[in-house]
Amino acid sequence: MNTESLKKRLENAAEIVANLPQHLQAAAFSIVVAELISADRIEPYKKNTNKASPILDNAKKDITPSLMGINRTKYPQMETLNSALDCSLYLLQIARDELNIDGLNTVQISSVLKDKFRKKISKHAVSMALMAAGKLVDRIPNGKGFLYKIMDAGEKHLEAKLRN
Repeated sequence: MNTESLKKRLENAAEIVANLPQHLQAAAFSIVVAELISADRIEPYKKNTNKASPILDNAKKDITPSLMGINRTKYPQMETLNSALDCSLYLLQIARDELNIDGLNTVQISSVLKDKFRKKISKHAVSMALMAAGKLVDRIPNGKGFLYKIMDAGEKHLEAKLRN
């Protein structure tokens, strides 16, 4: 665990115990910190009975509001793109260049393509396209999924598609 992660855990623990009576805070703080740290090491098996994935909800909460602020009329070229790969690459480029967000996961990409640009491209289609993209993207492990960043080859591929 790095220092930033530990610092976050300590801040979370302090927030959790802040409303407890003063005489209980020290003991509760120790217990909460231990639980937060051990939760990272050992993740118990839980059968997911929900239809919606909790990963989906967490991914949408992070930066999707910023992405949803994109002015779609500023990017009419998106309408000319049809494949999941090309739309995903274009969104990765927009996110990096306009919002300084260098890398998105497949849930974020498909959400913005569907909700903002009205492209019916599923998370699975985005995932398959980006997994097969080779040198066009950098695929970085991130939690239970991957974060994708557009690479120079991806920008050249996109530039050629947008010229046609």
